[in-house]
Amino acid sequence: MTPQSQNAFCLKLYDDGQKHSIARWLKIKKYTSTIKMARKVTNMLSIKRRHFLNIALAFTILEPLTFARPLGADEILVDSIIVEVHISTQAMNVFRNEKLLYEWPVSTARPGKVTPIGSWQAKWLSKHHRSSRYNNAPMPYSIFYDGNFAVHGTNQIDRLGMPASAGCIRLHPDNAAVLFSMVQEVGLSRTLVSVLP
Repeated sequence: MTPQSQNAFCLKLYDDGQKHSIARWLKIKKYTSTIKMARKVTNMLSIKRRHFLNIALAFTILEPLTFARPLGADEILVDSIIVEVHISTQAMNVFRNEKLLYEWPVSTARPGKVTPIGSWQAKWLSKHHRSSRYNNAPMPYSIFYDGNFAVHGTNQIDRLGMPASAGCIRLHPDNAAVLFSMVQEVGLSRTLVSVLP
């Protein structure tokens, strides 16, 4: 692709999960699917941007987006949230469009319990959730991502920064409220929860 054609489009995360070809839109017949085109695009980006887009591709489909300004050759517009949880440091990094916005202490699973490692698209939200498994315990601002596992606020603030949960990812309630609001704004399909060792 020429620099001119790189500047001729940007990509956005697609909500309904349907696969769309952007070959016609770009008038490049050899790219017969969105995924092939996206791979070609990622090869032209810097390592940092390529890593971010590859994460985005793991949980959604891309389509062209009309925009008001041309993009630079190494710039891509993706309105999404990545929540990175590091079990080893009991810390969370929250990224929006590649930019690190927040670094917060968390509590993951205490000894004898498990917080699964992996990456998931956020599945559903519950602002005033209570646990059906653990004595109706409050789980404010819950963002569920894998079955019963969620990112949520906790009233055990003094235990943040150390393993203390039954498997969920606990946050200070104020931080949980901020993250919950961001996910509501951007959308579940554009939110990735990534739990690292």
